[in-house]
Amino acid sequence: MSDKLPDSFVVDRFTKSYPTEIGSQPFEPDNIELFKLDKTNNLKHHYLAKFEELKNQYISVMEDIKTNERLYKAKYSFQPTVGQNYYLYSLSDTEDFLSIIAPNEWGKRKFNLVGTFQLQTDGRWFEVK
Repeated sequence: MSDKLPDSFVVDRFTKSYPTEIGSQPFEPDNIELFKLDKTNNLKHHYLAKFEELKNQYISVMEDIKTNERLYKAKYSFQPTVGQNYYLYSLSDTEDFLSIIAPNEWGKRKFNLVGTFQLQTDGRWFEVK
């Protein structure tokens, strides 16, 4: 006689994670569509938040560029010192001037104050709040 096992025989059939006999419960893979949907929604929110963060950083950089451009185009007749407060005044829509004189030191003469700024060591102007 032959030592041949039946075709339906499965070694360690009780340790398998899938059905091994004809009468077993049918095997159906897990429905992962809900998992995929949940994860894609999470990814969508993650990337939208990242996009908003980058957009806000871009807006902030562009505002810094405009401010620095305005300060470098302003009229002044002195060499700015790093770390000292300077006051930017507007004479008109197109003409600004930078001064070491604070708004409360002008006396009777008043100018339209744009803001108080300090020159940084890297050459950028920083607004003092």
